[in-house]
Amino acid sequence: VTVGPASEEGRHIGPVVNEAQWNKIQGLIQTGIDEGARLVAGGLGRPDGMNRGFFVKPTVFADVTNDMTIAREEIFGPVLTMIPFDTEEEAMNIANDTVYGLTNYVQTQDGAKANRVALKLRSGMVEMNGQPRGAGAPFGGMKQSGNGREGGVWGIEDFTEVKAIGGWAVDAAEGRRGEGRAGSSHSVGPRRSKLQHFASMRVFATRRMARIRPERCPLKRPLLYLEYN
Repeated sequence: VTVGPASEEGRHIGPVVNEAQWNKIQGLIQTGIDEGARLVAGGLGRPDGMNRGFFVKPTVFADVTNDMTIAREEIFGPVLTMIPFDTEEEAMNIANDTVYGLTNYVQTQDGAKANRVALKLRSGMVEMNGQPRGAGAPFGGMKQSGNGREGGVWGIEDFTEVKAIGGWAVDAAEGRRGEGRAGSSHSVGPRRSKLQHFASMRVFATRRMARIRPERCPLKRPLLYLEYN
């Protein structure tokens, strides 16, 4: 892996964002060495031939254990930590033993194993064998990597409001033209997402989204969705 200015074209790593981040990465590399991880490549200081700029040597640590600082912290630099494991169960325990959960990456030639592992990983996104997520897929994490999603219908629903009503008069609703009968589901306006039926009735509206960004709202009128037992 080569290092060079971000202004140049080609396959290489540019500098980190500022001196504070450079110092943080150098400190974590030193901590990895001090805690007994085996340095395979890279290390402290700038790459050879560079005497200025916030460039970091691409660094690889082996024989890391999951209680080491470099395994627990988000380094946000070109530092790879390799943790050995013997079984799939052990690998899952290592991967999920973290307060973060944005993305996991899986490499295997066994399709069934890849699918099984992806479902067990506690992260908002999983990419397998270098395949990117599809267009419209949600972006977001779990645990301290954040709540909520960007992209797709999940991103739109973040701009919606939910109202719960108890004691809805179903008989009165039946008498109104265009409304559903008891035992049915009914929507007024275009239905834009799949709603799970978790209560006797749910009201779903996009008024908030239309109010915030009316020029980009896909709905010409607020959506009202009613569900009855």
